[in-house]
Amino acid sequence: MKLFFRLIGVWLLLGCAQVAWSQAAGPTIDGVDIKFVGPPQVSQEFIRSNIRVRVGDLYRVNSTQDDVHALYATGQFYNIRVSVNQSTNGSGVLLTYIVQARPRITEIKIVGNKKVKDSKIKKKITVKVGDPLDEQKLFTDVQDIKKLYEKYGYADTKVKYVTSVDENAGHGTVTFEIVESQKVKISEIDFIGAAAFPQKELRGVVKLKRHWMWSWLTGNGVYKQDDFDDDRDLLANFYLEHGYLDFAIKDVKLDNPTTNTLVIKYYLYEGRQYKVGSIKLTGNKIFTAAQIRTGMEYNHAYQRLKGRTGVNGFPMDVGNTFTPDGQKKDTEALSDFYGGKGYIDVVPGPNLRVNRTPNVDTGTIDLEYQIDEGQKTYVEKINITGNVKTKDNVIRRELAISPGEVFDMVRVKISKQRLENLNYFEKVEADPEPTDPPISGRKNLDIDVVEKNTGNLTFGAGFSSVDSLVGFVEMSQGNFDLFHPPTFTGAGQKLRLKLALGTQRRDYELSFIEPWFLNRKLALGVDLYRHQLDFESPNDIYNESQTGARLSLTRALWSDFLIGSISYTFQQVGISLNSPYHVAYSTAGYTTVPAGPVTSPGPAPQPSLPIQIPSNVPESILEQLGPHDYSIFGTTLAYDTRNSTQLPNHGQRTEIDPEISVGDVDYYKIQLKSSWYFPGLMKGDVIEVVGRVGIAGSINGGDVPFYDAYYLGGIYSLRGFKFRNVSPRDPPTYGVTVNEPIGGNSVWFSSVEYSIPIMEKEGGVGVRVATFFDAGAVGTGTTTFSTCFDDDVGLGLRLNIPHMGPLRLDYGIPITHDQYNGGSGQFQFSAGYTRDF
Repeated sequence: MKLFFRLIGVWLLLGCAQVAWSQAAGPTIDGVDIKFVGPPQVSQEFIRSNIRVRVGDLYRVNSTQDDVHALYATGQFYNIRVSVNQSTNGSGVLLTYIVQARPRITEIKIVGNKKVKDSKIKKKITVKVGDPLDEQKLFTDVQDIKKLYEKYGYADTKVKYVTSVDENAGHGTVTFEIVESQKVKISEIDFIGAAAFPQKELRGVVKLKRHWMWSWLTGNGVYKQDDFDDDRDLLANFYLEHGYLDFAIKDVKLDNPTTNTLVIKYYLYEGRQYKVGSIKLTGNKIFTAAQIRTGMEYNHAYQRLKGRTGVNGFPMDVGNTFTPDGQKKDTEALSDFYGGKGYIDVVPGPNLRVNRTPNVDTGTIDLEYQIDEGQKTYVEKINITGNVKTKDNVIRRELAISPGEVFDMVRVKISKQRLENLNYFEKVEADPEPTDPPISGRKNLDIDVVEKNTGNLTFGAGFSSVDSLVGFVEMSQGNFDLFHPPTFTGAGQKLRLKLALGTQRRDYELSFIEPWFLNRKLALGVDLYRHQLDFESPNDIYNESQTGARLSLTRALWSDFLIGSISYTFQQVGISLNSPYHVAYSTAGYTTVPAGPVTSPGPAPQPSLPIQIPSNVPESILEQLGPHDYSIFGTTLAYDTRNSTQLPNHGQRTEIDPEISVGDVDYYKIQLKSSWYFPGLMKGDVIEVVGRVGIAGSINGGDVPFYDAYYLGGIYSLRGFKFRNVSPRDPPTYGVTVNEPIGGNSVWFSSVEYSIPIMEKEGGVGVRVATFFDAGAVGTGTTTFSTCFDDDVGLGLRLNIPHMGPLRLDYGIPITHDQYNGGSGQFQFSAGYTRDF
């Protein structure tokens, strides 16, 4: 009996505990309803599939909160509420999800803007009419509109969005309300405490610029918060890279002399400039310090490609100013030395560390390079991945390293640069990787490439002060394969087709290059062309045409910087007078026409044709009327160390190109051209020094044809003179002085240009201004250069506009000029289309 009563007691206790637990956990859910505010733009089934509560579950507040978050995460709802009501039987609850779908935007308004047009603001607004209302997007659009106003100099402009929603209709409007501020122009930027550098140089470092007359074009000269924030870092980096390691910006003050002007004052602490006190190498056992220094100094091509000219091997050596960038270059040079010997593990990191010991009293920093040399490594295999169109052999033939050779990391870097220079790939990676299975002292070289589009179809138009308006279409394929239809890509060949039609010229060109002819690094070039040039005569007396085919072979000699080529060209040159007289003589069967009155009987019986040749046509031109065929044998030797082909500021290109023409007239030409590039006083400034000298002469005693003689004048030579107007003239004919240039047998030309960047943006518009001086002369003799020269000075504007090409505008004023040219200035311009003169 006792046991029975004990069991009854336990049962009663458990029942009471269950009731107490149920009451503590909350009521049960007797029903889940869904109610829409406005049009039901989503189904109930969609909502129920995204909520977790179910009828019969215990009601917990957290459950409905999780459901609300889940529904918002679908992006379909503008507002969600949950009502909780007691059920009719009183023991549970009824849940009602009240949902409002995102209203659709029916109208977008912009109000308050006067300084910036609606069209420019709309480009910054990503939400569109018909989209669901998304406040996160609206917030982002507001920030972009603020940045737009800041770009135009209205830094304190206020922008906000206001929504008006009709819940019953399920749509709404968005209004961007703008309160424009005044444009704040920067009248001055001062650097208080700056002694090491002039104010002008420091102003060139920061992005914010003083307002000046060209600010409307460059967009500079107004306050922009983002640029102001960046300028602190730019100043700090500038001083660090000049050895001022203790540099600090103590304060920056923004003063407003007037409501729309701003003076920025930087209060600087420069500290002292640190020099390199000593350089010590530790851990090196295979090579002595002297061997390392000597090897670094003469570490073949890659060092020169980087422009390194350090003393005793180190780009930043003892006594030089210490800079973080200099230390980086020293470390790279040391790593390149070991990498060039096959010790590829000596790279910045655990195997190559730098300890710096500063000495505040002497202003020096001692450097200790700790080296863990590791073992010598050889190349096992070279694996190439990522190339879909480009054939493996096109990549392998550019590599400066082969399997079985010492794993020379310098040659690996040269190989990587060669592949990048092909312009076939967006990215090239070249890394050593362990073999599988691992082999001691051997590693694979993995070449991974990401290909890019190498074909282009370009339509455009251009104009210049020489050949007027030109429209052109050009198709090119930089990774062409003549024997791989239908794609014709992958063999590394180059094909270019061009058609240009203009008011003064017509060009038809086809060019093909096989860069590895006969499986050698020997470029075979084939060019077919037809040029109709109606602008060559300054006085519009004659027209010239050139039709020809050219074969050439080009290769690097001893280094990538020395390029040699030989060529053969068959060319027909046609000269016709730009007057009815030439038509009459052609009808009569004449190919050459003498000066003066002539009667042409013609090859067959026909009436006499008395014709008066105009007195302004020189005999040199009359003698060359009609077609003339030539075989031209040429060679070129060029040395090119420029760091860029677009806008170099370092290096030079020097070339000599003798040629012999055999045909109606046998003659030779030799030209020597050299261009040198230097950085200017400020960052981005470029100094360009150009020189050219040439001679021409007859082989069999005749005259060099006027169309292949030397001339000066125009946008690419003497810019203060008309195109080809600096030249000898024929002696008087019948007592009449002929003013048409006929060219000379010798020429010299020199030019110095200094250009300054006004605005340069990566991938954007670039603006530069330039000042220049040109001088040159054309002489009649082959070996006697004229000492009476013409020269000019002037100003230029350079614009580089994406998808439109370069625009060049120069105004030159003659200083000294001959009797055939005046002293008034000349505008020279070209845009979108250029040719070599």
